[in-house]
Amino acid sequence: MGISDMSEPSKKDDKIFGIEVNRKPVGMIGKFHTGLQIKESAIKEGVKIKLDFFLVERKGNQSIPIADDQVVELHEDMKFRANDGEDNS
Repeated sequence: MGISDMSEPSKKDDKIFGIEVNRKPVGMIGKFHTGLQIKESAIKEGVKIKLDFFLVERKGNQSIPIADDQVVELHEDMKFRANDGEDNS
C-alpha cells in the first residue's frame, strides 16, 4: 500500500516535501497527507516508531495532536514527533 493510495489530494501535486519525524528526515510526495500516512512514510524511511504511536506537530513550544485520519497540509521543514504516549522526560 503506497502513500498516494490513501490520499486523493496528494495525486494532484507530486512535489516532495522534506519534513522531520522524531528528528529524522522524511520525504513526502504531495502536499496533503493523513497522520497515518506520515507515520507510514516515517517507518519506511527508518524512523523507529509504530503505527499506533501518537503523532503531534511541533510548532515552537506547541505540540498539536494529529489524528490518524486528519489531513495535514505539508510545508517544507515541518516537524513532527511520534511516541507511544509514555512520558520519557
